[in-house]
Formats: sequence, structure tokens, C-alpha cells
Amino acid sequence: MGSVVRGNDIHHLLKGFYSNKMGYMIIENNSFHDDYLYGIDPHTGTHDMIIRNNKVHHNNATAVVCSKDCYNILIEGNEAYNNLDTHRGIAFSVNSDHSIAQNNYVHDQDICIGVNRFSDYNEIYNNTLSDCNTAIDLTDTSNNIVYENKIVGAKDGLVLKSVTNKIFNNKIYNSTNGIVLIHTSNNNEIANIDSTNYDTIYTHFLDQVNTGNEVKDTKNPITVITNPVKSETDFAQTDFENNTKLIEEGIKNNFI
Repeated sequence: MGSVVRGNDIHHLLKGFYSNKMGYMIIENNSFHDDYLYGIDPHTGTHDMIIRNNKVHHNNATAVVCSKDCYNILIEGNEAYNNLDTHRGIAFSVNSDHSIAQNNYVHDQDICIGVNRFSDYNEIYNNTLSDCNTAIDLTDTSNNIVYENKIVGAKDGLVLKSVTNKIFNNKIYNSTNGIVLIHTSNNNEIANIDSTNYDTIYTHFLDQVNTGNEVKDTKNPITVITNPVKSETDFAQTDFENNTKLIEEGIKNNFI
């Protein structure tokens, strides 16, 4: 690695950290807070960067966001919380690929971790996410892997409006909705080898989803939204027993 930013208290700036086309850098053990926009913002082709063990809070935009053609970014061991209500704790956005978010603690955010706008081939794992409206959001993205995350006290645990992602071995507790599948989702694989349930959903917009993520004390383990404006289908916890199969044709549901 080249440059290192370590052990600083960075606050009341436009952005706590910003980079453009920079690589081979470590940002660690800093505090970023009370900045006008983002806490940490690797941008526009930034690559091969490690962001670890930072505390990022009370900024007016996303705590840590990799945006616009970033790649090979490792985000690990950070705590992000209480950044502006409508923003995220950690985000990969606008074609930011082949990066990792692991072992982070994100809480009290609108979205704890978000991957969107054609950011593909990222890994989200072993994070603890609590008290967010949405713990993990995948929108317009593909070929990401999301596994071994612990989610507590979210409105929505995992929201998928994407294709060809793999979701497995996540634990979702005390949340309103466990897994939310939006009507444009396709070919996502959702599984958990530790679960006692093996539920299969076939719909007109999902080729096949095998779901066994551990979802406990959650009102709706799986919610399928067939039309975000007019129709929402909730599958309550009591409707999902071992080896349950749901067939959906249009918006008509038949339990067999």
C-alpha cells in the first residue's frame, strides 16, 4: 500500500475524505463526523483501497460510499451510525465492482448497506446491522454475494430489486419483513444450509428462489411485491412450514 490516513478526528468539512482515481491507500482508525456531505467518499475510479476500523457518524450524507467505477475496495471493521436519515451506512454505487464490506457494525440508518446502480460482483458478509429501515438493499445490480450477516430490528431485512445475486446464511431477527422481493427480481438464489425450513417460491417474475435464511421473531419472513404501487403480497410466518411450495400466477396465490 502507498498512502495511509490513520488516527485522525475529521469533522465539519464538505466531505471527510474524497478521492478521484486514487489507489493503494489505507484509511484506518479515524473518526469522521459532522461533515456537510459524506464521511468517506472514494470516487471516480478509486481502487485498491482499505477502509477499516473507522467510526463514521452524524454526517449529512452516506457514511462510506464507493461511487462511479471504483473497484477492489475493502471496507471492514467500521462502525457507521446516525448519518442523515435518508442515507446509507455503507454503499457501493454507480458501477463500483469487485469490492467487499465485511465485519462492519452499522446501525440507526435508513439503509444500513446498499448496493445499486450496476455495481456488481461485490461481497457483503459477516456484518452486524441493526435498527435500520432496510438492513441490506440490492437495487439494479447483479452477481453480488450476501452471506453470514446478522440483522436485528429492521423494518426490511433484505430488499432485492436485482438479478442473479446469491443470498445465504443470513440471520434476521425481530424485524417486520425478513426478505422483500420486488417484481423485477430474477434468478436470485436465496438459501441457508443451517435452516430447518426449505421453502420454494415459483412466481411469474422469479425463476426459482430457494429460501432458508434464518428468520426469527419477524412478522413477515418473505414479502413479494408484485406491483409496488397497487399490490403487495405478504406471506405471514405461519404460512411457511417445512417443504412449503407457493405457486403464483399473476397476483393470484395458491398454496399447495
